[in-house]
Amino acid sequence: MHKLFAPRQSLRPTEVEHSILEDLRNRVQLSSIALPSVSFYTFINTHNGLNCSSISADGSMVAGGFSDSSLKDWDMAKLGQQTGSYETLSRSFFHAFIDSFFAETTSSHAEGEDSASGEHKLGPHDGRRSCTLFQGHSGPVYSATFSPFGDFLLSSSSDSTIRLWSTKLNANLVCYKGHNYPVWDVKFSPVGHYFASSSHDRTARIWSMDRIQPLRIMAGHLSDVD
Repeated sequence: MHKLFAPRQSLRPTEVEHSILEDLRNRVQLSSIALPSVSFYTFINTHNGLNCSSISADGSMVAGGFSDSSLKDWDMAKLGQQTGSYETLSRSFFHAFIDSFFAETTSSHAEGEDSASGEHKLGPHDGRRSCTLFQGHSGPVYSATFSPFGDFLLSSSSDSTIRLWSTKLNANLVCYKGHNYPVWDVKFSPVGHYFASSSHDRTARIWSMDRIQPLRIMAGHLSDVD
């Protein structure tokens, strides 16, 4: 007995459009009086190696540390202005999805094709930058942390230093030296003036923002302090 297999029918553009429009129509309209219960941020296409990320206490800024020794700070308010209104975002997302969907369908068998090479930017752009690039470290950035009020940003690196950045001035203020090996992590205290660091040199150190040397060196561990 021979079995006959019917060819698989691909989705038609009208069917995909109808499905997406129906989904967008049924979504809850977000506004100042109808905020989401939780927000998720996703870093995509991090070709220069994302090592760490941090979100400010009020959720207005997101920072990321990279293997190329750079630190980037995103202003969510400016990012939202670039994205535009919900309706504009929905239409932009719809057209971007349609284009990418059928582009992948028609080129799925193309030899040597990179399916992740395209990038869609949703919403109108008015030239205002939503991202600030901080450069100063000479090695991969392993941790980043915002001060309680978001005015400052700390970063630690494999170059054994900790740097204090101003999110208002967009500049490096202080370079703290003391560790002998890569600094794995750094955290602000709840009051903001003090911070702690941990390193491959098997020590943890307590610092004050107004002093370039640590206040306390806590030694005794037999391995890295992560």
